[in-house]
Amino acid sequence: MEKYENFKYIIPYTVVIILFVVGLIFVFIKIHFKAQKKIFIAQIKQNKLEINHQKELLNSIIQVQEDERKRMGRLIHDDIGNRIHILSICVQQIEMNECRSKDILLKQLPLLSDATRTLAHEMYPVEIEYLGLIGFLEEIQISLFNKIDFQICTSENFEIKDFQTQLQIFRIIQEFLNNVIKYANATAVTLFLRQTNTYLSVLICDNGIGFNASKVKKGMGMKNIDFRVKALFGKHKWKSKPNKGTSLIIKIKNKDA
Repeated sequence: MEKYENFKYIIPYTVVIILFVVGLIFVFIKIHFKAQKKIFIAQIKQNKLEINHQKELLNSIIQVQEDERKRMGRLIHDDIGNRIHILSICVQQIEMNECRSKDILLKQLPLLSDATRTLAHEMYPVEIEYLGLIGFLEEIQISLFNKIDFQICTSENFEIKDFQTQLQIFRIIQEFLNNVIKYANATAVTLFLRQTNTYLSVLICDNGIGFNASKVKKGMGMKNIDFRVKALFGKHKWKSKPNKGTSLIIKIKNKDA
């Protein structure tokens, strides 16, 4: 009987102890998860800080490069280009004894002026500040008239307000066009620019000889394009097959959203 009484008291004590232990385990788990959550949040913050730091560093490098290009571009465009233009006008007013020499000189001066203008665009596209990306691309379209059929298609009310984004996209398009003219043996290039509230999409393709995307070694032009897409924190993909042309697809988060 006494043993029974003792057993009767042991059960509640055991239950209490079990509940106490379970409570301790529950508290420990809760504390553990809170600690893990704090660590996870801290890691996310640290990753964001590192990403932001890398972004700022990358943008700083690009900004320095573009500032230097801008300085050189303005020097070539405003000084050398204007001097050549004035010289061309003066030469036309000079009476030369040798007509052949005059004809050669008058033919070479416009070519020199065009070369200077092209070099200025390579260094820094001054006109993009005044015309915007689309307006400047339309000028490029006219200048390429005798070389290649360059078509531009944009979504309705397409506009990029961020100047650095405009500049980097122009550099990408410029690099693609340079590669097409030099290597692709293409007769046509089509550019599609589409903008939504969230993303900016760029598709540029040619009808040239193409290449095997899985085997080709990237040249400086393709590497420059890859670098600039990364600088915009975008994604891109090359598509090409021999004799099937080449396409470049780019998707960038819209800063104007």
